[in-house]
Amino acid sequence: MNSGPDGPSIIWGVVMVVMALSALLARRIPWRQAFPMIGAWTVGFALLFVAFSYREQAKSVWKQVTQDFSDEPRTEAGGIVRIPRDDSGHFIAKAQVNGRDVAFLIDTGATHTVFPEAMARDLGIDVDKSGFPSVSSTANGNVMDWRATVASLRVGGIVRNDFPVRVTEGKLDEALLGMSWLSTLKSWRVEGSEMVLEP
Repeated sequence: MNSGPDGPSIIWGVVMVVMALSALLARRIPWRQAFPMIGAWTVGFALLFVAFSYREQAKSVWKQVTQDFSDEPRTEAGGIVRIPRDDSGHFIAKAQVNGRDVAFLIDTGATHTVFPEAMARDLGIDVDKSGFPSVSSTANGNVMDWRATVASLRVGGIVRNDFPVRVTEGKLDEALLGMSWLSTLKSWRVEGSEMVLEP
């Protein structure tokens, strides 16, 4: 007797086929009509058997497919995070700032990690305006900003606590994840349609 993991499913399939044949015989259905029905039952049980036998492989394939089409950061072994390129050709990091969801445009041309003032206010980020504003470089030019600190900034499984950021009063519509954050990583690179972040 087959004692492997598929043994019970084989036995169950045989039992079901026997039960189906018994039901047909009990109803005294002519063999000319019974053969197509037997064939349909056999094909159905065969498909169920294959699906059951390869369910783990199917789960793995489905997981990979959903990850490939997901726009969420994907954390791999070693804490490596992969961020997919969006339809506009940019890399958008779905992150958490102080436990709140924030979408960052990854800007390798930005000196600092920068928030628009309205977003910073909504996130409860305290801005230090005791001194003079500074200037941050972005891919779209320079912006005037103020210093601030966030308690935590998480991208995938990568977390930076008490992280210094900048808050700008205008000229910026979205949060930028700049070199001040990228430089804390061991490495970062672009592979095909993904940005790979190694903590």
